[in-house]
Amino acid sequence: MIDENNNNEQKGFVKSLEVPLIEEKIGLFQVAMEILLLITIVQFLVILFTTTRLHSGLELSKLEIAQLEEKLKNPQLVQIKDQVENIGSRIKLLESILAKSEDYSDFWEEIEQTLVSGSGYTSITIDKDKTVVLSGKTINYEVLAKLISSLKSSKKFTDINLIQSSSDEKIKSFSLTMKYIKEEVKKSQNEPSKKE
Repeated sequence: MIDENNNNEQKGFVKSLEVPLIEEKIGLFQVAMEILLLITIVQFLVILFTTTRLHSGLELSKLEIAQLEEKLKNPQLVQIKDQVENIGSRIKLLESILAKSEDYSDFWEEIEQTLVSGSGYTSITIDKDKTVVLSGKTINYEVLAKLISSLKSSKKFTDINLIQSSSDEKIKSFSLTMKYIKEEVKKSQNEPSKKE
């Protein structure tokens, strides 16, 4: 009987030890599951909060875009935009014309310097090959001769030819052709000479 009691005590002891281990394992598992559930809930709330914020930010941006589009429809702004585009196209046109054109300021200075008293020009045309057709009037043929002589003494005009002249009581009309020699500006002329 003592052996039986010892066996029972040993069995009871073992049984009493086994039950708390199983309950302890179930308790740990349940705690781990609750922690995972809490983490999942927190993640869900973070995602929900972030999505809500992004959505509200997107709605705010859409509202701002709609307001800006409405402002852009303002007739005054549309008119100003059209004017800016028009001015921009004019500037581009003027820049292209300027890039293609030549400077004739020295030509006009030379024409003015060669003009003699009692004469005047009525029309001046310059061709692409720099041929000048000059028409004008003088008070007499002597003044016309002085004008032609003045043009011939210029270093910017060559091949001066009188092609037409006519008399109208006191006024003498004329037309002549000549070549214009445009001086090209050379870099070496603008730079100071270097002494070695």
